[in-house]
Amino acid sequence: MTLLVEKLMHDDATEIVRAVIAAARGGDMVACKIVLDRICPARKGRPIRFDLPEKRATSRTLRRRSALSSAPWRMAN
Repeated sequence: MTLLVEKLMHDDATEIVRAVIAAARGGDMVACKIVLDRICPARKGRPIRFDLPEKRATSRTLRRRSALSSAPWRMAN
């Protein structure tokens, strides 16, 4: 089934791409999303940056660092 769908898409790929781009230019937000997702896809991982105190580690600092390193991180939208 996948090969059949790929063949059908390949046969009309140029027309499909032109239609999606035309729809995006016409203000179709779904078409815009399709085009932008292909041009600049969302990154899957992003570095999380935060400032840590200087190297003078106190017991409180060590506890905070430990809490940060073991926290379950999620990326906000």
